[in-house]
Amino acid sequence: MIQQACSLIGCDTLPEYALDALRSPFIRYDPAERQYEVHSILIELLIQKRGERGPAFEHQCLLRAGDFCRDEGQTAKAFGFYMQIRDYERMLSLDLSEMNLEIINGVPFAELALDIAKYCPADIKKAHILNMLRIAWALFTAGMNEQFEILMDELHTMPELLENSDLLREWLLLSSYRSFPCLSEMTAILRQAAPLFKGQCSQIILPTALWCFGNYSPLTEFYTTPGEADREGDALEEYITIYSRLTNGHGSGADALFRAELAYQRGNLSDAEILAYKAAFLAESKQQSVVLLGAAILLAHVALHKADTVGWERAIASMERAASFDRQDTFVIRSLLDIIRGVLQNEFENYKSIADWLQNADFAERCLSPAMTNAGLFVHLRFLMHQGEFARVIGTLQAVRPEDGLLSPYGDLFPCFLMAISHMALGNRAQATAFVEQAAQKTLPDGLVSPFASYSQLLGDLVDEVIGRDYPALLEKFKTVRTRFSQGWFTLREALFSGELPPDLTEREYEVAKLAAAGLRNSEIAEKLVITESTVRAHLRAIFQKLQIDRRIHLAEKLK
Repeated sequence: MIQQACSLIGCDTLPEYALDALRSPFIRYDPAERQYEVHSILIELLIQKRGERGPAFEHQCLLRAGDFCRDEGQTAKAFGFYMQIRDYERMLSLDLSEMNLEIINGVPFAELALDIAKYCPADIKKAHILNMLRIAWALFTAGMNEQFEILMDELHTMPELLENSDLLREWLLLSSYRSFPCLSEMTAILRQAAPLFKGQCSQIILPTALWCFGNYSPLTEFYTTPGEADREGDALEEYITIYSRLTNGHGSGADALFRAELAYQRGNLSDAEILAYKAAFLAESKQQSVVLLGAAILLAHVALHKADTVGWERAIASMERAASFDRQDTFVIRSLLDIIRGVLQNEFENYKSIADWLQNADFAERCLSPAMTNAGLFVHLRFLMHQGEFARVIGTLQAVRPEDGLLSPYGDLFPCFLMAISHMALGNRAQATAFVEQAAQKTLPDGLVSPFASYSQLLGDLVDEVIGRDYPALLEKFKTVRTRFSQGWFTLREALFSGELPPDLTEREYEVAKLAAAGLRNSEIAEKLVITESTVRAHLRAIFQKLQIDRRIHLAEKLK
């Protein structure tokens, strides 16, 4: 860090006065990281002094700082310095393959990728087509579909791409996503690309990329036509067979997870559990964090129906495992973990443990994909519903949900239920009935009774009425699943959520705090909780701040 500061002010070596500064109040100690860092005040002073020397000197300093970080293998920091001076040649000379989840100078990489797509000179783009394809991938995963289409069309006009089979195959692989989520069309394009790879794997779509951009439910993404869920499961299996081979395992287990979700939502617990474990094994073998998280939350739901406390705790522990894969313990994955835990905490009415940013809908600073934002919004709205803010729930959903509902039948199920429950609470039974009927039309042709069973306790006899009238063949299955869910819910809630946590600490923070107070080192805590050391340090920073302490020795007293 000190060497970077030297680069920023145009020095090649650390001057004597800087060595004296190491013993000054401007150096602070980070108790979680157990290291000393230059105080932000000193950094701001250095930046001010740099600015006083004029634009040309500042440009040179940023260039040298970028070069230093590049040579040290700090790609994201180097990119950040080059972006400040719009040196597109240097930016595109970096290896951008692992940049999608980076936040650079407080800005998500996708937004910086958009700048490159729009303003980088054409001759530089042509010289770096591989990285421009990575830029296109970043745009698509961030939901910038229009800009993705424009850039893909631009690249396809370049002879440098069309005459190079290695680049053309990558372009074809990416272009399959232009048909997302139509699996038949996506698979047809993959079949064109596959022979060009000749047994090699993509340099653009890597296993570390977020599968389905953070959506842990393939049923939400690929179930698009009521009554066709089984056929779409077959199509996803065919697609994943080709796609995961071309991408060295990206999306592995998603097809098994789709079938596991389908079995669970139909009330077939045994099939759901087996398929969820299959999905988890396939996902872990290729370090597919999002698929593993999807399998974990499904296994937690299976454990709920079985009133299986041990199974529940095992499923929760596996979620941390999903965040510990190489290059995947990121701010985005941690946010996804918060969302999944928020879903489960809402189900058990344990609202205190839901992350603050979800309670308050602070999505702007999270740099989430559209799929993750939608999932986070659902957690937030269900939290509001349980706080009795029914009018606010209805108004928000009217603002974000299209009048004819979401494209995904399964994805639209939950907004329909939130609207129905909120209208019911406000005395609007007719409107509540209309939304339950919409939910039924979207998913009951495929027999997905479990969501109706879990929400029916908040809707009185309304769900029984709709199913009994419109889908009588499913009524007994629905009642069986509802009884099982209710019994499991009360058993697990009593076993897991009857205790009290220290003020403001989440359950995971409390676990970390207890182990740290007992004298365990960060590495020992990480091993015991199946998380990474960086995650332990992040939790400790939050704990120290919430408990207003600066050393571990004070933890035991605070936790009494």
